[in-house]
Amino acid sequence: MRIATAVAAVIAAAPGWALAQDVETVKPYIVLILDVSGSMDSAVSGPPETCSGGTSRFDHARCAIQKLVNTHGDAVFALARFRADATGATCNDCDGGGIDCQACNESNGNGCTSTMNSPDRFELLVPLTDDNADAILAWSNFTCGGCGYDPAVDPEMATTGWTPIGGSLRGAQRYFQGADPFYATDLAPIYGAAPGDPIRSDPLRDKFLPSGEQCRPYIVISLTDGDETCEPFSGTQAAAASLLSTPVDVDGDGTPEVYRVQTKAIGFGKAPCDPQIEGIAHAGGAPDDGDPNTCEGFYAQNEEELSIAFNQIIADTLKIEVCNGIDDDCDGLIDEGFQKYCDKDGRLGPPTSMPVLCVDPGDDCDGVDDNCYMGTDDEPPDPSIPEVCDGVDNDCDGLVDEGGVCTGCGTPEVCDGIDNDCDGEVDEGLTRTCGFDLPPCTEGTETCVAGEWVGCDAVLPQPEVCDGIDNNCDGAVDGMSETCTDLPDPPGNPNTGVCTPGVHVCIDGAWGPCLGEVQPGVEVCDGLDNDCDGAVDEDIPSVECGTTCGVGMTECVDGELVCSGGTTSMPEECNGFDDDCDGLVDEDLGTMGPCDGGGTLCSPGELVCVAGEWTCVGGEPAGPEICDCKDNDCDGEVDEQPPALCMPGATCVACQCAFPCEDNEFPCPVGRVCVDGYCLVDRCYGVDCGPNEDGDATECVDGTCEPICDHVTCPDPLVCRRDTGECVTDDCAGFPERCGEGELCVAGECVADPCYDVACAGADEYCYQGDCVRSCGAVQCPAGQICRLGACEADPCAASPCGPAEVCDPAGGTCEPNRCLGVTCPASEACDPLTGDCGPDVCAGVHCPHPGEVCVDGTCYDPDQVHPPDAGPPPEFEYVSAGGGGCGCRAPGDGGSGGAGAWLVALVAAALRRRRGGRR
Repeated sequence: MRIATAVAAVIAAAPGWALAQDVETVKPYIVLILDVSGSMDSAVSGPPETCSGGTSRFDHARCAIQKLVNTHGDAVFALARFRADATGATCNDCDGGGIDCQACNESNGNGCTSTMNSPDRFELLVPLTDDNADAILAWSNFTCGGCGYDPAVDPEMATTGWTPIGGSLRGAQRYFQGADPFYATDLAPIYGAAPGDPIRSDPLRDKFLPSGEQCRPYIVISLTDGDETCEPFSGTQAAAASLLSTPVDVDGDGTPEVYRVQTKAIGFGKAPCDPQIEGIAHAGGAPDDGDPNTCEGFYAQNEEELSIAFNQIIADTLKIEVCNGIDDDCDGLIDEGFQKYCDKDGRLGPPTSMPVLCVDPGDDCDGVDDNCYMGTDDEPPDPSIPEVCDGVDNDCDGLVDEGGVCTGCGTPEVCDGIDNDCDGEVDEGLTRTCGFDLPPCTEGTETCVAGEWVGCDAVLPQPEVCDGIDNNCDGAVDGMSETCTDLPDPPGNPNTGVCTPGVHVCIDGAWGPCLGEVQPGVEVCDGLDNDCDGAVDEDIPSVECGTTCGVGMTECVDGELVCSGGTTSMPEECNGFDDDCDGLVDEDLGTMGPCDGGGTLCSPGELVCVAGEWTCVGGEPAGPEICDCKDNDCDGEVDEQPPALCMPGATCVACQCAFPCEDNEFPCPVGRVCVDGYCLVDRCYGVDCGPNEDGDATECVDGTCEPICDHVTCPDPLVCRRDTGECVTDDCAGFPERCGEGELCVAGECVADPCYDVACAGADEYCYQGDCVRSCGAVQCPAGQICRLGACEADPCAASPCGPAEVCDPAGGTCEPNRCLGVTCPASEACDPLTGDCGPDVCAGVHCPHPGEVCVDGTCYDPDQVHPPDAGPPPEFEYVSAGGGGCGCRAPGDGGSGGAGAWLVALVAAALRRRRGGRR
């Protein structure tokens, strides 16, 4: 299963490469084809999608498309779907109304007829063009009049019909070739001609990387929840493979150029490594390592996983410049945005004087800019090189001719109080820059006088003061701290006893509040100078206290209160003493009535004795109003403003202060989610919900992992399976573990498997109802016969060709109406087309001996015998594998082990009469 990864991480891991700081990517051209077949109305297990609260796959897909176009400005999108006519009519609409289904399909061009594998099954809604997000959103924003099919009247998508995947891919190729016949009448009046010819109008069409890869990625995303229903799957794969070599005559000279258009298949609601999704992905350009456990397609079960799949596809297409001597991002520049180096000393290879290297080879202390970077300033000091009197900084320490090396004449003048150049003057004409340029400091000039540099006119650093200016030019403004006091001055804080001044910090030119100050307090008996007057424990008043029995008076002795005196029993009072000498303190005093906390309570409390004091307990205190959905100030209103409840820029939303969502790919910080335009706390962020202690599958709901089945309502008669959260039948079809070893689930009941422990010897043999029989996959029968259980027998229906909505009754060889059209049977059951009734599937438990063979009425056939590739598209009632396309007019079956009864035998007979051959 494909998992989204960061493109930057992949490139950063490449050896010897560096990543540019400012990247500009080539936008891929992406055509998204949405499956609008009837099965897209199936419910998604778990929470509804976040755009409108819908629960179907179609709702989740539209919501994911909204987020895709709103968050990705690094791609150009087009939106398409399976084509339907103006009414959305399908074969299902014709059947049951007395209208011939085949004729209906041919008239409206929508059913699975011989045209259903044509490129006309591709309907472009919004073409490839920049700034088309609003147009795509109009088709996916859950808003329309009647939600029909005419884009000029009612722009919104709806579900209907079959699953012509191959036809839609052929139509996508025709669009990339600029040959969509519907564009001129349907979309050109709205979008103009250029988007109808995407490759010819692409300015990057002729640009390629040195590897031969085209600069512009062309992508088709096929988003489907079913299997191909309108042609053999080999034709669908051929359509995806053809896209990889799409010919376009870009110059009009009759010689087409070939462009690579990749197909990315997303299986919505499908299990990972689904054969058809993998087949489309491999044919569409994904690598195939032959391992059946390696999935190259993309898979999703809900809106969130669809968004991950979309993001992964886009991330895989981005071209980012790296420092490697190649124009990786196709902008005509090589290694732009990187520091390049030369290597004059040949440290890393052959010497080069041009800055072409991505790695710094270093710079020797030789007075030469060996690496073409920062002149010679990047040379490190080298004390091993002696300084000589030559006007050069030989040891690279920033000083020239230092250490008294220049004592004679004839050398350049330096600032040392000596006439170095012997012209009779000392230190003449010597100046140098001083200071540095970091506002408010500036560079200046100073002059050498008598061997000393003096007279610097630069603006130099000054002591930092609290004025909002970087006075000391260290790159930081203010930030200093000093002691402070909130006491009047004089006397201020005495800074004696327990008293200490506080500290405040200068921020943006103003001193902040005084923090941590300890001010004089009331003197208490603790051995400390609490009132900071220089005396300890002075003037401590005596109060009543409890002795062994009765009330005494306190005295302060060595920092501790000592109770002395009193031995008489008295009535109990609220004083913290055992007045009545019963061993209990302040007992049975009751309450003194209601209290209002001195006017601070919104609702009254009660006066009760607490720790020797009558104390107001309970009630609702008033406080400042904060954003928490409570009436904090008890004025009858909740979260009202003013006063301000949140910091500047934030708004009180859903009981929390939230900032507006950003208009970019990541609208909110990590841990928050954009809801109605605001970034709210994502209570499910980082919550990994696995099975609970009862083995129930769980999902995160408002920060708590709750069983999925507690939030799922299954349609009757289905029930929720607690270990998976899926809606299943309440029998062994939904709970296979109810059947023991050696049992099969047939029609929802566990029955003995007659083939349990039966081993067939022949390579073409398999067990059926306890007996070993042969496969018909390689059997060729004469005309007028049909293969059954490996043997040729008379075909009772050979002389009775039936219509498309009929089946042959093998008992009498007569054509009868197919009563399974529109019938869907429960799992492990099949429909009898002669009666329309669902019954046990006789193919349950059958394991055909060769890969790909299908079981029909107990007999294993090659798929080409059931429907030969050269027979054209299958009829609308033909048997298909389970999970396909969403058409209710076909009875369900299992392409590997299930069957569909006698009517499929008739179809197989017809196929064999056409083919008369074995396995291909």
